[in-house]
This record gives sequence, C-alpha cells and structure tokens, in this order.
Amino acid sequence: RARTDGSPFDQPVLAGQYDPAYRDEDARRWAAHYGVAYSTPSISRLPESALALACWCQPDLVERRDLMAAMFDAVFVQGVELDPVGLAAITDRHGVDGSALQDALSGGAASKLHDQAINEAITEGVFGVPTFVVEDQLFWGNDRLPLLKDHLNR
Repeated sequence: RARTDGSPFDQPVLAGQYDPAYRDEDARRWAAHYGVAYSTPSISRLPESALALACWCQPDLVERRDLMAAMFDAVFVQGVELDPVGLAAITDRHGVDGSALQDALSGGAASKLHDQAINEAITEGVFGVPTFVVEDQLFWGNDRLPLLKDHLNR
C-alpha cells in the first residue's frame, strides 16, 4: 500500500525483497554474515506447507526442534530437493511415523494445530518470518534482531 501522509514513504511499496533472485542473494549474504552453509532450497515436489505440517506431528518440543533442524539442514544446507519419501525418512528418524505424516498432509490433527498457530500469529500481527512477539511488541526481520536484543535487555 502507498502511504498518503506526506512522509518520505509516501509512494507505492516495492516488492523487490520478495523477488526470488533477490531473496536468494539476500539469504546468501546473511549466511555469509553468520558463517553458515547455505544452498538455494528446492521443495517443489512437496505441498507448500508439508514441512510445517511435519513439525506438528511431533508433540515433544525437543524432538520437534531436532526434526526442524534436520529438515532445515536437508533443504538449506545439503540442497536436497525433498519429496514425500525423503520427508518421511527424516520424520521417521525423529519419531513421526508415516501414518501421522500422511494424516497431517491430508488435513488431520496436525493440520488443525498448524491452522490454529497461523490464526494466533495473525491475531498477534505477525506478517512475515522471522517475527518475534514480546509482550505487546512485534519485531520482524533478521535485521531487527539487535532491536529485539535491546528490548529484552531493558
């Protein structure tokens, strides 16, 4: 949306940061900044929400964190193009059986937890990743992490 209050931002918002080529270059820059490996992700052989739904299949938070880390490593570090079989192999290693994964992907209980989390995030004003909500303050974007740290230290 364009602002109309006479501010310097009184112009149409450009979506360049969401352009795939720019987004990939930006991710490479952040990876270099943090000194971590990065590979351009390719998950076109999975439904859009498959990785998130897989996480909701694991009720244990520590195991869920480990599952997320394994999926992240496969997609963003190793450059694996996950398909349903590859995703099932990772989730199986982290305590999620194939039937739970299939149930989630077809709208089962994990899918409902995922939808509930999205609705709660929208209610909190979340609109992108990463977003952190602390009390009534919202911090969006990796570049806002110093501001979040400052807020937490106050």
